[in-house]
Amino acid sequence: MTENSTRPLRVERNPAPVRTQVIDNLRQAIVDRRFLPGQRLIERELVELTGVSRTSIREALRELTAEGLVTSVPNKGNVVTTVSAKEAAQLYEVRSALEGLAGRIFVRNASAKARYDLAKAMQEIERAASAGVSILEPKDRFYDILFAGGGNDALRLIAGSLHARISLAGPHRAEPHGAARHPDGGGGERRRRGRRGMLAARRGGGPCRDRGAHQRPACRGRVRPPATPAAPAPATQPGRPAPRRAAAPRSLPRARPGRRRSP
Repeated sequence: MTENSTRPLRVERNPAPVRTQVIDNLRQAIVDRRFLPGQRLIERELVELTGVSRTSIREALRELTAEGLVTSVPNKGNVVTTVSAKEAAQLYEVRSALEGLAGRIFVRNASAKARYDLAKAMQEIERAASAGVSILEPKDRFYDILFAGGGNDALRLIAGSLHARISLAGPHRAEPHGAARHPDGGGGERRRRGRRGMLAARRGGGPCRDRGAHQRPACRGRVRPPATPAAPAPATQPGRPAPRRAAAPRSLPRARPGRRRSP
């Protein structure tokens, strides 16, 4: 088990159900990569780490298995799920669709404070990217604000589950941003442009009102491409009249159907 997070696994005695605390703590430990993909999850060790009964540990592992974070391997036991590059690309594709929906809901429902916090989180992402350090923490904060600000709890739960599974998709989660490190091939810069589009919509400009919006798949059919400028009239020399345009050919009179005379 790695030491990438300082959050303790031990369950505290508070009004929340013990089962819920165990599931949340183990899920967060997997997302933080304290338990690496492919690592065995031994019940006895988890009991010592959390301070709860083995029954609570088994219930938590069953829940995490249903979420796709834990896999039960025959003759080996429970291990942290390993996500391939192909599976990660599919997860990113689904999450991209959910992010677009979350952005539209946020624009419609978010409070002024949530909008301010989202803009601030975006600034933190830009600063981290400019400094060449990992953007994972400010990026996660950005999406937390985005999904919470919209007020759609169902969407927030689905996106949270996808986010947890994406965290298992290889070492790119622990590395700084970059196109080569994203299995969807889009790269960090393309995803940051998408987040800037959400902020533009939040400010009232709309995601399909800025320059070049007609080229985006989501905006096609909703905005017209810019008009092509008309060709300038040919220049004329001083003292010479401007050339006349060629007159359009007149249409010939159409023959009227009539009775044909015999010769």
